[in-house]
Amino acid sequence: MPGKLLVRSASSVSSSTIALRDRFDRGASSSMTGGHPYATQELCYFLWEATPEGAQVDAERYEVATTELLRSEHAHFGLIWEKAAKAQRLVLQALAREPGRPLSSDYRRRYKLPAASSVQRALEALVKDELASRDGKGEYRIAEPFLAEWIRRNDVEDMRPR
Repeated sequence: MPGKLLVRSASSVSSSTIALRDRFDRGASSSMTGGHPYATQELCYFLWEATPEGAQVDAERYEVATTELLRSEHAHFGLIWEKAAKAQRLVLQALAREPGRPLSSDYRRRYKLPAASSVQRALEALVKDELASRDGKGEYRIAEPFLAEWIRRNDVEDMRPR
């Protein structure tokens, strides 16, 4: 959710850019985008579009922008989802809820993941496809900006083949 906010001003490109950059909490945008420059730019575009001139970004406009952004990415994420193997989908669902250590027995039990060997193969494929990443502490997270939020919002368990 946005923090300190400035009023949108479209009087010139440079003042618009400064107004956009400064009118919401950078932590909010960077937690959603993972600091990816393109994803941050995309989120800012949707925030700009959701905020009328003279208005401030607030929680409602942030939610509208996020919803519109996810709608614009739906076909892309749907294709990723369709191409993913069952174990990869299960791991993505778990990571969308909680980044962590999917190979640990506690994590696998908590999210009803398959055997460690299946999870390891799924993680290797997800990392290779740049959908997941491993940090310096050995924890995995979804690397594709907005994919975790898309998974959480779309209840993709219902999309899983039966």
